[in-house]
Amino acid sequence: MNPFRAANLEVQRKDYYRSISGSGLKIVFNRNEMISLQNDLKKDPEGWRLPTIDELSYLHFFKKNRIGGFDSEYWSSSVITIDPLSTKGNWVFSMEFGNKGVYSDLRQNAKIRLVRDL
Repeated sequence: MNPFRAANLEVQRKDYYRSISGSGLKIVFNRNEMISLQNDLKKDPEGWRLPTIDELSYLHFFKKNRIGGFDSEYWSSSVITIDPLSTKGNWVFSMEFGNKGVYSDLRQNAKIRLVRDL
């Protein structure tokens, strides 16, 4: 299936998944797994990456129904420092409710939808 074009982005039409040996397909990732995938994607010759929190917001408000398949919370590549001890977290965006939040616990889960620049 061809990627969807939205402004200056191409968006995969399905959530990212990874085959996990012995346990089938994985479509929900904890923060630690997302960070590992993000590092792997830096070497992707096709340029796929995690979207920023602003890109997820744009996709929700303007293109969600045209792209299809969005539900639940999605990881963004946007990082924020959330306390005086410099604890870092990643912004997540709820495609169901249209709001954003921060996950800092490595065990918190969200889905991944990849994008690339046109």
